[in-house]
Amino acid sequence: VFIRLRDASFNVFRDTNTNASGQFSMPDVPVGTYQLEAYEPLSGIPTIVQPVTVVQDQTTTQDATLVGLGQVQVQVNFFDGSPAANSTIQIQEAARGFFTFRGSPDSVGRLLVNNVAAGSIIVRAFHPTPSTVFRDVTSSVTAGQTQNVTVTLPATATVRVTVLRAEGTPY
Repeated sequence: VFIRLRDASFNVFRDTNTNASGQFSMPDVPVGTYQLEAYEPLSGIPTIVQPVTVVQDQTTTQDATLVGLGQVQVQVNFFDGSPAANSTIQIQEAARGFFTFRGSPDSVGRLLVNNVAAGSIIVRAFHPTPSTVFRDVTSSVTAGQTQNVTVTLPATATVRVTVLRAEGTPY
């Protein structure tokens, strides 16, 4: 597991990796207050522990629990119920705070997304054409479990306009 130690100004002080037992040691850390970041290796989502206080002539022990991961089985349908095979799927995890691209569903509108952080999520599916149309569905993921989410894309239609001159004739 990748570990980062930041000083009180959030500057990177030192990076390291844990051993096979999930432990690490950083010798010769100056006395002070730090922020510890432990990155979950499959998702890259950090667990942040603060403050970590280093006291002179003492060994500071600090535990960090990584975010749990689950799966999301996404089903994307058009408004008429048919599968939206060529849509695009993004997920925003509360632990990450922004949307990330996760793929496109298969021919029956399904996509299994692995390594999703446990907690609240928003699944966003984009209409294949036009790709500016999307629908969000809020859900939550439990570590070690698969959450089923169905997204029904909004209906679309054609807008036809005839522009007329002031006297009423077509432009």
